[in-house]
Amino acid sequence: MFDIACVMKTHGLEYLDEILKAFQDKCEAALKVARQMNPQVRRNHHDETSVPRDARPS
Repeated sequence: MFDIACVMKTHGLEYLDEILKAFQDKCEAALKVARQMNPQVRRNHHDETSVPRDARPS
């Protein structure tokens, strides 16, 4: 997650979106696992590594 946030910050959201399209199946699998995580662990990790709210896609 941190690496993704860094790429987004340095190269922009459009670049990141285009690059991740090639890994859509893997991103979906990772999202499925993340949704099954303990909510408190997920919240703590997300707070530490998240993309700033103003930079998130709507």
